Amino acid sequence: MSQDLFYEAGSVTMTWSGIDLSQGKGGDTFLLIEPNSPRVNVKVGNDGSYAFSKMADKGCKITLTCQQTSPVNDEIARVYAAQDIVGAVLPVAPFTVVDPVGNSTNFLALNAVLTEMPSNEFGAESGEKTYVWMASQYLSSDDPSTITSALSAYRP
Repeated sequence: MSQDLFYEAGSVTMTWSGIDLSQGKGGDTFLLIEPNSPRVNVKVGNDGSYAFSKMADKGCKITLTCQQTSPVNDEIARVYAAQDIVGAVLPVAPFTVVDPVGNSTNFLALNAVLTEMPSNEFGAESGEKTYVWMASQYLSSDDPSTITSALSAYRP
């Protein structure tokens, strides 16, 4: 007997540096996690033999889109201002994503750094703001406890 699976965008939770990023998500694709490079590259010799190379880059780019009116924008702006204007040390923190309803892949990026702030646009209707983080390593799992235990074992 097959079991129906569900997904609900509104229940997906995201955090970074103690900030709950789940409020005011963008209208369509609000979160995109892209590996920096393939995990394995292959070279094929003239004789047809394959040589596989496990790549060192296990990082990713995280793109988050929020509504222009989201309170998250102010929280992220404060952190960015501290690192940019005040001269604070860059906040390097885990970025977590959990899908409690769909129980799809849950995600943990270690050492995530906010690298891009959104442009500011004002028009007849409210828009969206897009932020980018880079992380040196990330883990995915269909079991949230797997990444939670990885987070508790993480030492910056």
